[in-house]
Amino acid sequence: MTALPRVVGAVALLALTMCACSTSGAEGGEPKLGSVPTPGHLDAAQITTPLDAYLPSPEENYTLKKARVLLVNSCMRELGYAQNPQPLSRFSGEAYLEHGEFLVVPLEQAER
Repeated sequence: MTALPRVVGAVALLALTMCACSTSGAEGGEPKLGSVPTPGHLDAAQITTPLDAYLPSPEENYTLKKARVLLVNSCMRELGYAQNPQPLSRFSGEAYLEHGEFLVVPLEQAER
């Protein structure tokens, strides 16, 4: 029973300490915000990162896409679904610019 008064005293001391550290609310309300800068038009083609050197070349990217399409179509045929194979687009020569880690989307899409 001797531990109970110590626990009650410790809790009371903690409560008083927390009350003493809180603000009085005299300033009141939310802090005032200054002007918030808005970013300009974000285009994935304009973003460069240190990892860009490790992205596949346009030819490598097309080879990877082609391999994925061939693998998916082969797998689906084996499962008995061959009516609508996944199409393979033509080689465009465009660089791989998917910076998914930044969640960059075209402005038109973001506006929608």
